Amino acid sequence: EKETEPQELRTNYEYRDHTADIQIHSWGDNLSEAFEGAALGMFNYMTPLSGVSVDETLDRSYSVQAHDMESLLFAFLDELLFVFST
Repeated sequence: EKETEPQELRTNYEYRDHTADIQIHSWGDNLSEAFEGAALGMFNYMTPLSGVSVDETLDRSYSVQAHDMESLLFAFLDELLFVFST
């Protein structure tokens, strides 16, 4: 098991002010990168990811469905939270 040293995460997200909660604005060259930014932003808000080691040998796949892009992002983030909490 080889874990890499903590490294600077690519930051393709930012936090925006929102009256009731947080709002994460993410972007990328494609949908996958934009969703990745949203996920990193969500987890970084919960607990700072700086200093977290990454085990490059771990690989997970997720599958979600939705009727539009906004719902797809919500389903994706909801799935990540479910896996994180179980």
